[in-house]
Amino acid sequence: MEWLAGIIATLLACAAIIGSLGIISIIVICHELGHYYCALRVGIIAESVAIGFGRIIFTRTDSNRTQWQLRLWPLGGYVDLCGQKKRKIQQYINLSYSKKLFILSGGVAVNALIAVLLLWLCNLIGYEYAITQVQHVRAHSIADKIGMKAKDTIIKMNQQTVTGWRDIAMPLIIQKGLGGNIQMSVKRAGRIVQLKPSDLSDLSLQHQRGLLAAFGIKPMREHWPATITAVKAKSSAASAGLKAGDTIISIDQDQINNAEDLLTFIQENPGRKVNISLKRQGKIQKIRLQIASKGTITAKGYIGIQIAEVVRDARLYGYAQYGPIPGLINALSDTWDYLRLQTATLALMISGDVTLKAIGGPVVIIAQTLNIISLQSLVMLMNWIAIINISLAFINVLPIPIFDGGRILLISIEALRGKPLKQSTQSNIEGITFALLLGLFATITYNDIARILGLIQ
Repeated sequence: MEWLAGIIATLLACAAIIGSLGIISIIVICHELGHYYCALRVGIIAESVAIGFGRIIFTRTDSNRTQWQLRLWPLGGYVDLCGQKKRKIQQYINLSYSKKLFILSGGVAVNALIAVLLLWLCNLIGYEYAITQVQHVRAHSIADKIGMKAKDTIIKMNQQTVTGWRDIAMPLIIQKGLGGNIQMSVKRAGRIVQLKPSDLSDLSLQHQRGLLAAFGIKPMREHWPATITAVKAKSSAASAGLKAGDTIISIDQDQINNAEDLLTFIQENPGRKVNISLKRQGKIQKIRLQIASKGTITAKGYIGIQIAEVVRDARLYGYAQYGPIPGLINALSDTWDYLRLQTATLALMISGDVTLKAIGGPVVIIAQTLNIISLQSLVMLMNWIAIINISLAFINVLPIPIFDGGRILLISIEALRGKPLKQSTQSNIEGITFALLLGLFATITYNDIARILGLIQ
């Protein structure tokens, strides 16, 4: 039956690719329609609106004489405001600075509105979150220095009420990138304790175990022992001599406290040879094992073991749901926080605290969509699409030629000079920028693939 499982996995992967490209295309088309609508409002009637690229397979002209095109490759789209008509080009050039700014801001505004709408719907539907209780505090870490202790429940971060671990992680990155102290309040043995304020100068974002581990805390999880219940024949585990009843204690000197630690390590290290310490019938034994690689788009480590499913502890989870007005306020706040997060990440890239290897591109988007589809969570999918919209909006406001922010910068320069830049100058700027961005895109895509294949961490 392995061949059937392989076919199903391949079909799911194909569905994820198609779904991801479809999501990205719809987001880009909505962005372009924002430009189209704003242009229409100031009297510029677009020559054409294309859905996709390549050869035209269907076209229709509306009452404004705008040609709506469906093209062969449905990967995004674009709006052609002026075509090659000198009259329309001159009409656009003659627009006031404020009207040009209105047109160029239309796409970003639409992406931001979509993000707010989706996050608002997530808040109305409601979602489950893990309660922010700390299981372990690493000695000499930032968390330890500010006075955090095991079994503390984090309730406030910089005076903002916390709902889930995302509300801890995002401020950590934002404060690390943009500067400023963090101030946490925790609930400890029934009373509220305010921890020492601290900066994040010692926070390393190169930590392989994640942001919270770098900060020095491990979230509270259900007790889930790393005890093997079955070993698949002819698997890596069977070849190494693992047996049902074995409890994994450590891998390559890394302590394994529970099954989550074990499964995470295996999945994140495909192809790696490791030394495993285990307890079998009360005695400690050591074996060497080769972690196999399994998967289509998202290659993950696999050794062929089964572990008893975790027994869910309802005390470790909460449920958040908002009314229309509080939900909208929360959605606006989340959108602003995500934009700040993008800004902080850019600042960290410039400072060298985050490398290009840590940046996800199109391949990671596809892989993430596959994971979300497999969870069949509408709220997670909507949240993910909202984040993509925010990312596209952020990228487009950067003052880089060929992006909306770059064009806004050029028209601002023209407004200050009192005359337009030469067409050859604009073309040269856009050509050089396009070449640099193409190289950046290729680098990010390579890193995506290398990360999935396990070549980089």
